[in-house]
Amino acid sequence: MSATSITITFSFTGETVPWTGEYPTILKLAEAHDIAISAGCEYGDCGTCLTDLISGEVEYLHNTGITPEPGTCLPCSCRPKTSVELRA
Repeated sequence: MSATSITITFSFTGETVPWTGEYPTILKLAEAHDIAISAGCEYGDCGTCLTDLISGEVEYLHNTGITPEPGTCLPCSCRPKTSVELRA
């Protein structure tokens, strides 16, 4: 799937944003679109940004201190592999 066909849907706002690869992580994309996701360390070690992953797949940029349960992700440390919907 090409990066231009991947989208991220934020269920709380109902906004769907295309993933262009311009931002390194889902968290940075959300911040750029004024979509609030709580974050602390921004490296995946504190778990503050842990968010429900309603659908889709993500990939992590590095090993994180927190291991997300299935159906969740750390937006500060990942980007989408497929179109995703987050409970955010």
